[in-house]
Amino acid sequence: MIEDDELREIYKHSSAEHLQNLEAGLLELEKNPNNPELVHTLLREAHSLKGDSRITGVKGVESIAHKIEEIFGKVKNQQQSLTSKISDRLYQCLDGMQKLVNEAVTGETSGVDATELLNNLITTLGEPITNGNGKHLQVTSRVIEDLDLREIYHISSTEHLEKLTAGLLLLERNPQDETPIADLLEEAQSFEVDSRIVGREDLETVIHRLEEIMLGIQEHTIPFSQVSQKLNNSLIGIRELVNEAVTGETSTVDPEQLLRQLDDITTNTVTATETQEPAIASSSLETIRVPMRHLDSLLTHTGELTVTRTRMAHISEQIQELATTWEDWKSRKNKSGQKTNRTQQYEEKLQQIIDYLKQATPENYTRLDLISRELDEKIRTLRLLPLSTVFLLFPRLVRDLGKEQGKEVELTIEGGDLTVDKQIIQEIKDPLMHLMRNAIDHGIEAPEERRQKGKPSKGKIQLKAYQTTSNIIIEVTDDGRGLDQNLIKQTAIKRKVRRPEELALMNAEQIQALIFAPGFSTRTLITEISGRGVGLDVVRNNVERLKGNIELNSKPNEGCCFRMQLRSTLTNLSVMLVDVQGLVHAIPIEFVETTFLIRPEDIYNLEGKSTITVGSEPLGVVKMVDMLELPALVMANNQPKRSLQAPKAMGCVMITVGNQRLGLLVDHLLRVLDVVIKPQTQLLKRVRNVAGATILGTGEVCMILNPPDLIKSFQKAYISSAEAGSLASETETEVVTKPVILLVEDSIAVRTQEKRILEKAGYEVVVAVDGLDGYNKLRSREFDGV
Repeated sequence: MIEDDELREIYKHSSAEHLQNLEAGLLELEKNPNNPELVHTLLREAHSLKGDSRITGVKGVESIAHKIEEIFGKVKNQQQSLTSKISDRLYQCLDGMQKLVNEAVTGETSGVDATELLNNLITTLGEPITNGNGKHLQVTSRVIEDLDLREIYHISSTEHLEKLTAGLLLLERNPQDETPIADLLEEAQSFEVDSRIVGREDLETVIHRLEEIMLGIQEHTIPFSQVSQKLNNSLIGIRELVNEAVTGETSTVDPEQLLRQLDDITTNTVTATETQEPAIASSSLETIRVPMRHLDSLLTHTGELTVTRTRMAHISEQIQELATTWEDWKSRKNKSGQKTNRTQQYEEKLQQIIDYLKQATPENYTRLDLISRELDEKIRTLRLLPLSTVFLLFPRLVRDLGKEQGKEVELTIEGGDLTVDKQIIQEIKDPLMHLMRNAIDHGIEAPEERRQKGKPSKGKIQLKAYQTTSNIIIEVTDDGRGLDQNLIKQTAIKRKVRRPEELALMNAEQIQALIFAPGFSTRTLITEISGRGVGLDVVRNNVERLKGNIELNSKPNEGCCFRMQLRSTLTNLSVMLVDVQGLVHAIPIEFVETTFLIRPEDIYNLEGKSTITVGSEPLGVVKMVDMLELPALVMANNQPKRSLQAPKAMGCVMITVGNQRLGLLVDHLLRVLDVVIKPQTQLLKRVRNVAGATILGTGEVCMILNPPDLIKSFQKAYISSAEAGSLASETETEVVTKPVILLVEDSIAVRTQEKRILEKAGYEVVVAVDGLDGYNKLRSREFDGV
């Protein structure tokens, strides 16, 4: 550890900047290898890092940076080509130097062997390395022989390592939060099983020891702060062994030595509860560490303040009504001319109370409104993180996946500086990861195919984020082959997602949206492997869990754009209140395009659905009472809350989801209101047409409707109705199909082996990645076995 406090702080920031610039520059150099200015910049960054490390005495980083400087010097003088293998080794050196820097500025042991990193780099350059006795190192390659399993293990292990690394980082930032360690344990267990399936017992044993340490952290017998760096270092070693298993490149990592390092963790760490760090007595302290559960609790309280504010507004209305009634009563009383002294005293007293309440209630409400809004805003600010936190994970991912598949891919990123709630950052990573993989695997063509189509050989993917009034929009766009609608139709019939009669009634957007259906895939086993055995329905479910929706636009040979619309906050929402059969419902205002009144005679039938004309365009409409399947009459104390007579005019709320519109017919249009969303119970993971609930100022529970679901329900009802009409005049012919099996298994390696066996036995197989996924798929279609 650097002893000088000031130098340590300076080196912490300067080295982080140099390493970040080196990685970004190396990524750019791979795209533009003939850029002499970029090579010069990289040379200067390596030279500066070397100099800083020499001054502060960080010898390991100095040695590696010096070698990297030599390499870029040779590249600059055209004495060395920057091959793919050299680039990979340089990335490993940058990762290792980052750990060594952390060791120098925190004092935590890195476990990184700088000499080993340097030797690996030298070997890749074509120079032999020797051990302490001067003998060449000999390591037997243990590549996985089965090509399919090798590809599967490559993808699954990469994902396991990414999630383990991200989970450790999350735990380092929030050590009091025990949720990540449970996720880490589950991830390590799946990783261990996958390693056993492919026959890598060395990796299986190492990962099992990793699990034991994580279990100790969970049970508070191993302090996380003492072992976090060592766990990160062990993941670097595991990554090396995985690379050997899937590429055949000899690894210099000794599994036995890695195992001994992990054993040292359990034997040398103090078995005790971590002690709290002493407080720093300083008037200039500007930042503090706060457990996330405390912020979540405060956020809950601010939500309750909002509910109280709404109730105060309702009480204020009631007081105003009382005052009006009182004035009316006094007027009537004065006209009668009869008034006793006693009555006059009561009136004066009552008048004083009413005057006070009329004055005090609005004042208190205004103050409460101001305080609750400011408090809510400040606490939400504490939870905000830039989208770049997750966006910066993808340049390396795109580079590596493109290289694996022999495709040239350029990634551009926009909007990384937008800040969103921490929960969105956590939840959006997996959907984005899936869409990136999907774009490279399914969308971007091979260079030769692109040239034949008249496209540049290098494909483009754009990750873009921007903000609207109340939403964050994240788009993943590629310029690849786009969606093949005929292939989607054929697959939908084959997978029993839709019948031919249903497809005939669907427009282009509805057909494209079928790729989000559970169990849907247009590709064969090898491509499903690149999707990790799951479909885009997982992406849709993750987005909907964030109270958002996902749309797609695609043109053949022009590419595809997935657009995720997410709310910037997950707890507060602006809604329009409507009355449906005596019950108040809420519609998120972001989906409301306009509202108006219509008469029953304005509704006509068009192609089997109720329609009105808005402007010059037809608009499908549906009665909310029918859509929500509400009873014909809602009773209160055995008396109807609303008249049975149909109103002369009905309220219509026109909602828009993407390019689709629908008119919702309601009894009364009420008002717009800011509400706090109350999450559904864990017993109800998903309720059709409902996004959540809130509590109104009257104390009533109000359902918040889900506009994307409402449009899907309308389309489904319309298609079913039209299909029933067409089937009445036709005779169905029986189609002989394979029996369909739902395979539920959380290990991708095990899942793939079982899928092979079942398919060879003549079954069509739909896979699910866990129990919840299996349950949802089981409800989506008919299966012959599970």
